[in-house]
Amino acid sequence: MTLPATTATNERFSSSLKRVKNYLRLTIKDDRLSDLLVINVESTEASKINLDKAVDKFSLLKERRYPLIA
Repeated sequence: MTLPATTATNERFSSSLKRVKNYLRLTIKDDRLSDLLVINVESTEASKINLDKAVDKFSLLKERRYPLIA
């Protein structure tokens, strides 16, 4: 005879995941959501992107953070 495993941990994890996903959906901007949808739809083309080159290009951009206290 065995005892059934509890599902409380799984349920807590699922509800936490739903809250995080809902928060992300609410805070994501329309243009970013649109970009992510295009990447998803065009996944075969997106898989051909050289990520190392994209990261290098991004690292050359001007820093956008400014100190709050000068």
